[in-house]
Amino acid sequence: MRAAVLDKPGPPEALHLRDVPRPLPAPGEAMAQELVDRLFAALDEGLRLMGVSDISVGKKMKKLAQAFYGRAGAYTAAFNTAGEEALRVALSRNLLGGRIAPEAVADGLLAEISALNTRLDAASLETLLAGTVLNAHYLLVKSA
Repeated sequence: MRAAVLDKPGPPEALHLRDVPRPLPAPGEAMAQELVDRLFAALDEGLRLMGVSDISVGKKMKKLAQAFYGRAGAYTAAFNTAGEEALRVALSRNLLGGRIAPEAVADGLLAEISALNTRLDAASLETLLAGTVLNAHYLLVKSA
């Protein structure tokens, strides 16, 4: 998201717009980190269960982490700038493997992602934890 930022004390003219991470409520931030930690613990366990050697697990986990954080960064930047073009580029590269040019990414996909993002932005921490934000949306779509 974009915010007016004052890097050091000064007059109002020193304010400037900058992309900043979307803030989460204090307990939400800790829960988000716990979710990511559990995700990577499960990936690690899955690699080991598949028979990947201990020496190779670290390398594979590093690749998975780079992919995860790269995609998270690309999507966050696209949503923070509210730029449809940035989202098209991120989806083309990450979701569609570059097989479809950014300008050919379906408008319906962009609309669906934007609608879900709006629902997530408006949701309280309690609603997120209850798991009803996305379920309610898909129940409405399915019954229509």
